[in-house]
Amino acid sequence: MIDDMPAALPAILEIPGNQAVYASLKQLLETGSAIAFLGAGTSVPLYPLWPELIANLAHEPVLRGLATEADEQYWLRPGAKPLQTASQIRAKLGDAFYHTFLYETFHRLHCLEPELPGQPLGERRHL
Repeated sequence: MIDDMPAALPAILEIPGNQAVYASLKQLLETGSAIAFLGAGTSVPLYPLWPELIANLAHEPVLRGLATEADEQYWLRPGAKPLQTASQIRAKLGDAFYHTFLYETFHRLHCLEPELPGQPLGERRHL
């Protein structure tokens, strides 16, 4: 196991307790029970950055007929705070559609179909 690791990793694993933590983390990642976040921008282009995420999220209630284009423009106004905006949009979507949007956004590697403009995320098929 250690032979195929970067040079610094064996030294890190010699620290008491690290071997068990490493083995547990590796198992969680291999089984899909965890996602490794390495830092800002590391997951691009797999997942959207804040501006794209908020823009897509802001459009979702409009697609579903739960908000107007004026609402969308308000959420996308310059200076809007992303977490507050996401909270406002979540209130419009409701928890079920909000959670579906997040799942579909961050599970998109498994999409069978390309995204279609104007199609709510929950209507796309997945593996």
